[in-house]
Amino acid sequence: MAHFAELDENNIVLQVVVVGNADTADENGVEDAAIGVTFLNNIYSDSGAWLQTSYNGNLRGRYAGIGDSYNPDEDIFHGQAPYPSWTRTGTVWNPPVEEVPGHYWNEENQTWDRPVAPFDDSVWTVTGELGYWAPPVEYPGTTNADGTFSAPYFEWDQVTGEWTERAD
Repeated sequence: MAHFAELDENNIVLQVVVVGNADTADENGVEDAAIGVTFLNNIYSDSGAWLQTSYNGNLRGRYAGIGDSYNPDEDIFHGQAPYPSWTRTGTVWNPPVEEVPGHYWNEENQTWDRPVAPFDDSVWTVTGELGYWAPPVEYPGTTNADGTFSAPYFEWDQVTGEWTERAD
């Protein structure tokens, strides 16, 4: 199976389709992207340009996704900039200031800002690479593998600094 990305006139990916091996190979069974493009142009007569992309990312920098851009000078697909101030190196977008783990980018101030605390005067702390707020005392209930909780349920009491069992 081969994957092909359709591009519009601005090199934006419109769709990605899968083409069977028989429709991308010559009479000797050798895969040729041009054969796949011809096959797609016959099916989608009014389509844009087609480029092969690789599901495992070993062709053109990464697997093309809808809304991605294709840079013909570098022959790579890349996502859209998350913020106007970020610059791209290959397929990766980089912030203008070194990333601070657990913080979010503030484009207006060009800074990494700490997430808002869940409580005023909170004793919770930002933890982990993704910036989760963690209570000072571990949750006493059962957390399931899928991230849900099992009864009995608890809620944080900011006044007492403890988990209290919920009545429901």
